[in-house]
Amino acid sequence: MKLVFLFLTFAISINSIAQSKKEQIEMLNMRIDSLNKAYVKDTIVLGKAIRKINGEQNVLSAKLDKANAQLNQKSETLKDKSNTIKSLNAKNMELMREIKELRSEQKTLFAKQKALRFSLDSINKMNELETKGVMIPVNAIPFHAILQSESQYDGTWSYEMNFDKGQLSGVSTLYLKSGFEDAFEMACDCPEFESIPEGSRVFGFAIQSTCSFEDVSNGAVITKECYRPLILKKY
Repeated sequence: MKLVFLFLTFAISINSIAQSKKEQIEMLNMRIDSLNKAYVKDTIVLGKAIRKINGEQNVLSAKLDKANAQLNQKSETLKDKSNTIKSLNAKNMELMREIKELRSEQKTLFAKQKALRFSLDSINKMNELETKGVMIPVNAIPFHAILQSESQYDGTWSYEMNFDKGQLSGVSTLYLKSGFEDAFEMACDCPEFESIPEGSRVFGFAIQSTCSFEDVSNGAVITKECYRPLILKKY
């Protein structure tokens, strides 16, 4: 009897354990199914998110490509404009140089025109003088000048002149007389003293001569080369 009881007890225990294991397995299977469903759901959601992100990435990539293309185009445009500016600057510098040269040439032409006008005036004045019987030596130097001042002191009569370009350009004074006793004095067709205002433009003829000056410190006479006017007229 005891053996039968023990056997039944053991059988019931085994059955109970088996039943418990089965229930645990079923619960685990249910959990696995639940996890599988959750995994499938999460996979679907994640797939949608990935597809959305890929779509946004494609849109952003397209925008980036478009922006890069526009940037390259603008860079080329900027490069072309920069080259154009450099070319215009170079042309501007060349034009400025040409304008400077033209102004210089214009200045030179004005000077030549002025000189030609004075030369023509001189010829006309010289013709007038010749018609009056005034003789002009061959070695006479024609000049145009501006009268700075006229001085008559202690027997000396001189003209301070600002000569135009010419043979007398380095000379500043013409001596009509170099003292009371001037052995080299020459007759001059010149106006009376102070009859020509200072700053007036004059023309005339001068000749190289010798002037004697007394040194007031010792009374010695100094002789030096000078120029004397033969004709002096106001324009």
